[in-house]
Amino acid sequence: MKMQWKRRVNRAALALSGAMALAGGLSMEAHACGGFFCNNTEPTVQTGERILFTVDDDAIRAYVQVYYDGPADDFAWVVPVATVPDVGVGTDEVFTRLDQLTSPQFQIQYEIDQTCSELGIYGGSFMEVPSEAANGADEGGGQEDYVNVLAEGKTGPYNYQVVESNNADILVAWLNENDYEQPPEALPLIQHYVAKEMKFVAVKLQPGKASGDIAPIILDFFEQSPCIPLVLTSVAATEDMPVKAYVLGEKRAVPTNWLHVTVNEKKLDWFSLETSWWGGGFNNLDSSYEQTLIDAIEEAEGHAFTTEYAGTSSIMEKQLDFGQYDSVSNLLEIEHPADFVMSLQNYFSGSNQLLNILRKYIPAPEGVNENAFYNWPEDFMAEYDALDVDLEALYAELEAVIVKPIQEAQEMFDQFPYLTRLYSRVPINAMDRDPIFDFQDSGDVSNVRKATFHMECQNGGFSYYMELENGETFIPENVPSWWNINENDNRYAEAGNVDEEPAAEVIELFAPGLEPRVVQPDDAGYVEEQLRMQPAENVDVPAAPKVESGSTLDSIPATPGGGCSTGGQPRVILGVLFAFVLFGWVQRRVRA
Repeated sequence: MKMQWKRRVNRAALALSGAMALAGGLSMEAHACGGFFCNNTEPTVQTGERILFTVDDDAIRAYVQVYYDGPADDFAWVVPVATVPDVGVGTDEVFTRLDQLTSPQFQIQYEIDQTCSELGIYGGSFMEVPSEAANGADEGGGQEDYVNVLAEGKTGPYNYQVVESNNADILVAWLNENDYEQPPEALPLIQHYVAKEMKFVAVKLQPGKASGDIAPIILDFFEQSPCIPLVLTSVAATEDMPVKAYVLGEKRAVPTNWLHVTVNEKKLDWFSLETSWWGGGFNNLDSSYEQTLIDAIEEAEGHAFTTEYAGTSSIMEKQLDFGQYDSVSNLLEIEHPADFVMSLQNYFSGSNQLLNILRKYIPAPEGVNENAFYNWPEDFMAEYDALDVDLEALYAELEAVIVKPIQEAQEMFDQFPYLTRLYSRVPINAMDRDPIFDFQDSGDVSNVRKATFHMECQNGGFSYYMELENGETFIPENVPSWWNINENDNRYAEAGNVDEEPAAEVIELFAPGLEPRVVQPDDAGYVEEQLRMQPAENVDVPAAPKVESGSTLDSIPATPGGGCSTGGQPRVILGVLFAFVLFGWVQRRVRA
């Protein structure tokens, strides 16, 4: 099928109305859409991107989280692609579990002398742009402007079309006319991808679907490398926008046309990071970890990712499908809607998808609290008795919308042995180049960061320092105020100032077939200019001066020991207790 839509356009008079919001994984506080535009009256500020790629040779899957808060009729999603993809739908549970299992955690082990405790101290387009693509706009050369519809169909709650065009003005006009409205700011950004001869996937909700039916969008296509189309994102992005990419494959994923940074952990406020769990999305974006990462990326000239987890994908084993649906077909034997809803709690946890299915088939009566109606059906038997419910259709939708996507997602994680989580805080002015990823044997990266806090007591005073896993030592900031420590009494204080140290412990350039090369901060601009013009393997990286790794404070012993000045008192080793609270559907009340 190849339909054409042709139209002459008076470019000076072309009116581009409407708007769209860009997002692929947003904070729950600022819902927007997960592609690159959603209809609205003004561009909705995009606060983040969250994408999962799977790469099997040249077969790539992009699993994109979508958030949108607005009228269902106004939802639309547009994203550039290199080839015509298969389009499907997924489940938000993928990103929920990934965030819970791979978010950075900061743990402190306390080695505090016993005498200190006696003094009251205790521890407590998702694809690579072809290099031969045109660099400028096609002026037509007499060729008639066109929009070709290459594919269209339905998947989950969505209708979609895949289109191509040789003219950005014509394409925007077509998108507007077909209810994928674009803001005026999008025109030059769409032109960027039209000039590269890319296709566009346009998605909108089917008539009768609600905003709560929105689910992650899956694009399956063939291409050499996964890529995030950030150029188009810039139309409504926030400064230092969080961008998170998960990659499943055979090896660790690395950026190849952006730099890679490792955060200098001596710059972190370990005590605040330890006591406030960071994860579950784009939470606590003002933490010292986030700010240090922003500074490190700035030292790398704005185009950089860090690796927050790289290792086995088995951490996701049985995390999505753990057998909870093995007997879900037993629901088909239930005839009364109240019994059906009560039994749902044996198989499903609370979610927007479940809630919208219940609203569709078993709407709560007017004036009845929805939560109570679905959580405790036995309290509303009269209301349930009055309902005429097609339970078979309800079950079929549960299978299609929840059960099947969960099972397929689990199979996806079971298929690939290696998982990488890459993260960036992207400045708006760095959204001029789409990051591309490749695979290398570069070593695992744990998401659990550990440090040991050492404290010694001498003549009623306190001396302390922090030791990282690599043996580096430093004086931590913001020690707990209730310890009543006078920092001036710390005999290590003068040796432990890290204010002048860079935020990036190391800046690296990865390239296919080459070992990672260290980039000095003073050379980052020079390397960046080359990356704009040529592939990473051809970039000249000035040799770095030789330095000793694992540096320690001059006045602190590399191997701490000896204890407090009182001699043979044992040290108190205090661990850290973390509690992770998972929120599910409210369990039925226990009745006396």
